[in-house]
Amino acid sequence: MKTIMRAGVALGLVLLTACDPDGKPAVSLQQARAIAAEFQGQSFQPPPRTISDIAAILDQQKPDPDKVAAAVAKADAQPPAGMQGMALATFLFERGLAAAELGRLQQRLADLRQANELVRSASVARQIQQRYLAQLAQAEAFSGNLATAIKMSETRVEESTNAVQRMGAISGLVTWSLNRGDLARATAELKKMEDNLSEVRLMQRLPQQSLWEAQTNMLRARGIVAVESGRYAEGETLLRAAIAENARMLAAERSNPGQAGPALGALVERAEFYALNLAISIMRQGRYVEAEVEIRRVLLTRLQRQGRYAVETLQTVQLLADNLMEQGRIAEAERLARVTFDSFETMKLDPNFGGFTRAMGLVARAQMLQGDAPAALRTFADLRRRLVNNRQARARVFDTNPVWGMASLAGGDAAEAARVFANVAEGRAASLGERNWDTAMARALLGAAKNATGDIAGALAEFDAAAPILLQSSRQSDDEEQGSAGRDAQLRMAFEGMMAALAASNRPNAAEEAFRIADAVRGQGVQRALAQSSARAAASDPALTEFVRQEQDTQKQLGALQGLLTNILSAAERDDAAVRALRVQIDSLRAARAAIRQEIERRFPDYANLIDPRPATVEQTRRSLRSGEALIATYVGQSQSFVWAVPQTGPVAFAAVKLGRAAIGETVANLRKALDPNAASLGDIPAFDVALASKLYDELLKPVEAGFANAASLLVVPHDTLGQLPFGVLVTSPVQVAAEREGEAL
Repeated sequence: MKTIMRAGVALGLVLLTACDPDGKPAVSLQQARAIAAEFQGQSFQPPPRTISDIAAILDQQKPDPDKVAAAVAKADAQPPAGMQGMALATFLFERGLAAAELGRLQQRLADLRQANELVRSASVARQIQQRYLAQLAQAEAFSGNLATAIKMSETRVEESTNAVQRMGAISGLVTWSLNRGDLARATAELKKMEDNLSEVRLMQRLPQQSLWEAQTNMLRARGIVAVESGRYAEGETLLRAAIAENARMLAAERSNPGQAGPALGALVERAEFYALNLAISIMRQGRYVEAEVEIRRVLLTRLQRQGRYAVETLQTVQLLADNLMEQGRIAEAERLARVTFDSFETMKLDPNFGGFTRAMGLVARAQMLQGDAPAALRTFADLRRRLVNNRQARARVFDTNPVWGMASLAGGDAAEAARVFANVAEGRAASLGERNWDTAMARALLGAAKNATGDIAGALAEFDAAAPILLQSSRQSDDEEQGSAGRDAQLRMAFEGMMAALAASNRPNAAEEAFRIADAVRGQGVQRALAQSSARAAASDPALTEFVRQEQDTQKQLGALQGLLTNILSAAERDDAAVRALRVQIDSLRAARAAIRQEIERRFPDYANLIDPRPATVEQTRRSLRSGEALIATYVGQSQSFVWAVPQTGPVAFAAVKLGRAAIGETVANLRKALDPNAASLGDIPAFDVALASKLYDELLKPVEAGFANAASLLVVPHDTLGQLPFGVLVTSPVQVAAEREGEAL
């Protein structure tokens, strides 16, 4: 009789490197305290692990029909006959702001452009002209016209009458240069801000509030440049300082209203805006729970101050939904996304308003992450109807959106998925390079789509290009600290397609290749996440410590620069010079990081395996098996599963079986009814379904029986719900079981 042992959800016999031989943690108490100290003394309080408090407030707040009607009436108003000059400029300016509240971006632009032309031809104070131009620049930037917004801000700088005005205009240049992906320009403008701050400090009879405002602007600008450069800790510190400085201005204004400087409302809005900057900075570092705290604070403030039916409030709700999605709290994220969509409709916003597209995109993404492809496809169908007259937005959603490609593939339209993933791969290769991790992911997804169309050769060609990059530690994602449920879902779909293509091919080493891939997708993400948190603390060798610091710094900088490059490529206006400059920086950093990782692996192989354990191979597994042992490994996929039987010697048995996650889950649940019943007597225990156990054996293990037939002892590596089932209960042939006596006490 064979002995069956469970090896765990990962190949424990191969990968137990996180503990010493006595089973003690690899990180000491002193090292753990050092890790905790990295949080810089923040007073962090974990948020509730539910959104019930937020949901209750959102549900309680009802729309004000009079307010909605008034906003629509204001945006629809027509100027009186004969109105001209500054009177018409003022009318159009206020109507443009009202249009913005209704998401009418084109009307907002048209009204503010005309108002700006009128005010610049009128004899009015330069300060009023600056106000109109600042609002128009913001509208141009929000509509994606970043180059135009930058030119307008340059005009504001030239026409500023003092250093305080120039500080505000240059601050806009810093922000929009970063949004355009031009880090060099943002850094140069930051230097100009620093020069202006020195000038502000020398100004005579300058109100204290004006000095504080300039200093706050400077801190925030430095913070966002640091974050976008990958210097996350520095950026976080600067943003917290900006928030503290703004709080001091708030306190002063409340105690002595009317001082020269921003009004109370402007300071409150700025406090919220800065806090969201901080939240995004923390999210970039992978600290999603802490970021949730900051987002919640802003959301609760905005709900109290503006109510649910305000664009700023609902944009904050969407950011919280994004954050929850990253944490894997998918159902809650979907609920918040639906709240924003319903609210935008109640507010009668323009159907082309980007908030609608973002809300529906979040819903579709949540549905895909919950495995409900049919629901995601229905959501995309609704979105297509909504965008029928918005060609640009429709192209973004349906031509280059990986979530749409995944929904198409899961829904059976492999040809459409292949089209989308080909577009994504082509775009990423052109912008990020063929050796980029995200490009490789797009190629792997394209391979999965080609496999589903029956093009096995084409699928394997894509996988051959992608797999070395996806699996090689020195080429992992340039922003891997931002690992999320979405990225994990893409990996699963790509790798399942890769294994299916290998199973259908005649490759001599197909079983070995698929075995390594399965181990990567089963456990590598979790292992890497756990190891990263203690990486520097575990490095006791001074030389190793320095290598680790350099490697992690280059990783962060790469992630930041990739984000900037994405901003350029998604903008309506592309700065080709900025693209080229960023590509040079990214390629240089990527090569440096790869070299550092390789040196760590060469000089400190044990440490390299600790922070980034490689996927186990068949040969490693064989070396860990004793004579007479065999290992059975499983991987449960969405529509099919994969099984390996690895004997100590001899060929590996490998099969793809037509059992998906839902079918296996249902079978396991039925078999467990007799294994863990809540019964008071033996008669209450349901009969074990021997026929079902035999059927599962036939479908799951019989195809690889040759790999373990001669083994006396089996080690099992179950995956997904198979981990809830002792494989010893599976019977190799149908049998009849005699009925048990009833009424016998337990």
